[in-house]
Amino acid sequence: LIIAFDFDNTVFDYKGLGDDYSDIIQLLKTCKDKNMTLVLFTVCTTPNELQKKIDYLYECGIKPDYINTSPIFEGSTKPYYNLLLDDRAGLEEAVQLLKFILQYEQN
Repeated sequence: LIIAFDFDNTVFDYKGLGDDYSDIIQLLKTCKDKNMTLVLFTVCTTPNELQKKIDYLYECGIKPDYINTSPIFEGSTKPYYNLLLDDRAGLEEAVQLLKFILQYEQN
């Protein structure tokens, strides 16, 4: 499976409201352990901003396979994924579905 995820308010408290994204971070780490492909799709205005996001992910133990690029359409920024984790695209439902998929795989 190819799991795409956003950064701001999906794995990081961008708005500084004290939101906890540790459950999603752990879920992404579990996906990586299960050899799923992780794709970070995020908006950055500078290379420095993107590097800070990558550094944060590495500190959390998340190593995306692709960053702002498609794992299927080589050389393209066209998003491709089987499941998207994004605060603006049904994050709660996608998290529940991913948890179900991981539980199903264990059985």
